[in-house]
Amino acid sequence: MRGRKLQIPGQWSVKQLRLQQMLADPFDKRVLAEKAKEVGISERVLYKWKNMPGWQDTVFEIAKKWIGDGAPKVLRALYHKAKDTGDPVCVKLYLEIIGKYTQKTEMDIRAGRLEELSDEELRDIIAKGAAFQSGGSGGAPKTLPG
Repeated sequence: MRGRKLQIPGQWSVKQLRLQQMLADPFDKRVLAEKAKEVGISERVLYKWKNMPGWQDTVFEIAKKWIGDGAPKVLRALYHKAKDTGDPVCVKLYLEIIGKYTQKTEMDIRAGRLEELSDEELRDIIAKGAAFQSGGSGGAPKTLPG
């Protein structure tokens, strides 16, 4: 192997971990060359690392954490849009997320049942679903801060 260390997948160097963080960060809009330069490696090394077994899996796991951190804000925004506008697409998505949308509900919607519900009834469905999920007695879900 001419003096080169064997890289064991999952045992990353400090530079590799730093680059993985940068690659997983959805807000880091820099090109790969800029990221490599910041870490102190060449683009050639960057591409070599990216092809290592386990590399992409590690980056994906880091990215899932980034996504998970933003999920409550997204859910809160969806809740408010569904509640405030009564948008059927938002209502449906919200109910799916909180586990209150079933195949039976989908059939009812296809049969035109949704058209018979008023905006207030839709808001009530959302509020009851959120209250059931959070253990509250109605209103905004306690799991979604302000």
